[in-house]
Amino acid sequence: ALRRVLIAWGTAPMVFVSLSGNVIWTYVAPGLPAFALLVAGAVRAPAEARFVAGVAVVAGLGLAAATALLLPGYARERSAADTISAWQAEQKRCGPGPIRFEAASVPYSARFYSGARAAALGPTGLAAVTTSDTGWVVLRAAPGRDLQAAALAAGLAWPPVHRTSRYALVRAPAQRCP
Repeated sequence: ALRRVLIAWGTAPMVFVSLSGNVIWTYVAPGLPAFALLVAGAVRAPAEARFVAGVAVVAGLGLAAATALLLPGYARERSAADTISAWQAEQKRCGPGPIRFEAASVPYSARFYSGARAAALGPTGLAAVTTSDTGWVVLRAAPGRDLQAAALAAGLAWPPVHRTSRYALVRAPAQRCP
């Protein structure tokens, strides 16, 4: 019974981390003590139980290693951290200005990394952008969507100042930058 609890304890953080909107690989750390206890139990157990416990530990550690290796790239794709970082660098170069996401709501990672300064354009999307707007707009990539055409139709600058597979950061129509 204790072994099952330890296995559940060790794997639960990995399951919850994979569902998180803002993924950081160190979130799996709370499960590591459970794996340490499993290893300690396996060392003291009879040979047959040691084999079963060893298989569970190896499987758990393999899952932890796979999570540690694969999750950072997966998290980077889902997070707006790089886009917010590019916006902050642009502000240093061009002067202050807001960042607005082409969405009804701002992604959690954008709110987090911008210190709650990221805003949403709202339900009207790019139609809310006016020629007197300053700052930056984040376009959301989608299969088959021509981001350049969408940006130019809204009067936004192209090419983007930063691009990931998920987001494109572009200047608003009145944002000047040397």
